[in-house]
Amino acid sequence: MEAIEDVLDNNEAKEQPEELTNKVSDAEVLELAYAKHHSATFVISNVFSVPFNLKWEPPPLGWLKINTDGSASESLGLAGCGGIIRDNKGLWMGGFHSFIGSCSSLDAELWGILRGMMLVKKKELKYVILECDSKDAFELIHKAKYSGFTCNRLIGRIVKLSSELTNLKISHVFRGSNICGDWLAKFSLSRRFGVAELTTPPRGLISLIACDRISSLDGSAWPV
Repeated sequence: MEAIEDVLDNNEAKEQPEELTNKVSDAEVLELAYAKHHSATFVISNVFSVPFNLKWEPPPLGWLKINTDGSASESLGLAGCGGIIRDNKGLWMGGFHSFIGSCSSLDAELWGILRGMMLVKKKELKYVILECDSKDAFELIHKAKYSGFTCNRLIGRIVKLSSELTNLKISHVFRGSNICGDWLAKFSLSRRFGVAELTTPPRGLISLIACDRISSLDGSAWPV
């Protein structure tokens, strides 16, 4: 590799054999970009990882990021979930909210992950990072993925779908990285209407998207 770099520095790359200059595929370039993006991350596997940042980070070039969350109100007996898709510039690419009815907060988180993955599949998106802020949900999915066993039907569906979405990475993040997903999950409780796929962001979400973009640029973070 060092010898090749010396040749490139001397502007003689054109003399290199074609098999060297075109050796890395587009897919490999995107995987390398993802690895660099998560260089400060404790990686559990090539699919599941836990980043330490406390603010939303845009995905690397060529990737999209979907943040999902669940919300459950014990007093109201209601639960819902939501998710937002953004590109490497932090721009809105789509989203959803889903009213579930009554379930635990963990199941609401799992529904958010599943609905997010279903949206990724429906849109035929490639190279997607899915982030959730539920450590319990993340760990249960991870264990089921690599043990091949789970008693939870939701987790089973998530694991099955993850095997079909080969270019989707699932990460756990802290709450400060998931403000927009949290907003959509809570918004679903007020709508009380099945699953809604969004082509434009709801008015109340626009300012939060802008704040995430600003914080990703100036290094500031949401309070945890």
